[in-house]
Amino acid sequence: MRRNLSPIPQVTMIIPRGIQEKDKLTHGPKFRQLSSEQKQQLIRMHNNLGHPDSTMLGNVLRDQGWPSEAIEGIKDLHCPACFENQRPKIARPSHLSKAGEFNELLMIDGVEWTAASGSQYVFYHVLDSGTNFHIAFRSTSRDTQTLIDLLGKHWLSWAGPPQQIMSDSAGEFCSEEFCRYLQTQDIKLHIIPGGEAHWQMGKCERHGAILQSMLNKYQSEHPIDSPEGFDKAMIQLVNAKNSLSRHRRYSPEILVLGKSRHVPNSNSSDDLGSSEWFDSQPDHISGLPDDSETRVFQQNLAKRECARRAFISADVDQKIRRSYLQRSRPTRDMQSVGSWVMYWRNGNREHARTVAWACSCGPSGRTKHNLVISFQSFVPVCPRTC
Repeated sequence: MRRNLSPIPQVTMIIPRGIQEKDKLTHGPKFRQLSSEQKQQLIRMHNNLGHPDSTMLGNVLRDQGWPSEAIEGIKDLHCPACFENQRPKIARPSHLSKAGEFNELLMIDGVEWTAASGSQYVFYHVLDSGTNFHIAFRSTSRDTQTLIDLLGKHWLSWAGPPQQIMSDSAGEFCSEEFCRYLQTQDIKLHIIPGGEAHWQMGKCERHGAILQSMLNKYQSEHPIDSPEGFDKAMIQLVNAKNSLSRHRRYSPEILVLGKSRHVPNSNSSDDLGSSEWFDSQPDHISGLPDDSETRVFQQNLAKRECARRAFISADVDQKIRRSYLQRSRPTRDMQSVGSWVMYWRNGNREHARTVAWACSCGPSGRTKHNLVISFQSFVPVCPRTC
């Protein structure tokens, strides 16, 4: 008994037009202008030759007499395998960013600092990205509610809520309580993932390092042995940094306040203040009690002077350190075969001081990423950064 089997229906797969256009836009315009036969040949050659560079493959095809439009089309060929396996490019040490306004973006970071006496202090420092105006305040703990209270007391009370706050992935910043508080103030929160804060918050990290360096230099003359002493030192250091640093040719305090703050007992100031009537003779001051107005005023002057010296020293140190710690970005000029070059030769661990420039090496040849040079009796392969 035979059964009549119904014919299998033919299923037609309909690819949306958007996907087809997206696939067409994978390659560049010069490659898409080629014929379908040329496209298949170029893709097949690129895959079978081990995914060579477009410049190298173009030179080979030029020697074989291929048309110029095909050689130019190779530059617009998009290979997924080459794109996934490409080497990471070295990051530049800085970039030109758009000049922002005051209170547009705040960067905040928590720091644990240990004094010479062994006491540990936790403080937060807030940096305005548009003006480099910097404040810092001590915290008793690193919990969310304490951070909210301190941020409202030291920033929002006089500057108002910022448009955006950027921070690392510390627990107090990632908490739901802190997010709800920022939402009530209409503040956007940008959390940097763990391990990326040193790159994406490099400006805040650098200014925080300067502030810690100022603390270390300050305590060498004025020991910090109490939380009250830490608060007073932080006030002096932050004021010195905001008045002496420069951003867009102005100090941060001028960019924010519109003028420079009053400097007590300044010899270059035209205005005479009440401090001019204090007795400044050393032999007279030594006989005064410690809580006298003259003694307290002279101590504040000494602390302010020490804070300003600490910033100048830390600022110069940071500039020098950045200049020699950054990896060099040399030009990528291609040396011709037979030219004389210089290369850096590292010594072993026992003779680390034998590192020097080895000169008069040649003739040299080149590969894709390295230079092949001949020096004395051996042929080293050097990276092209030399």
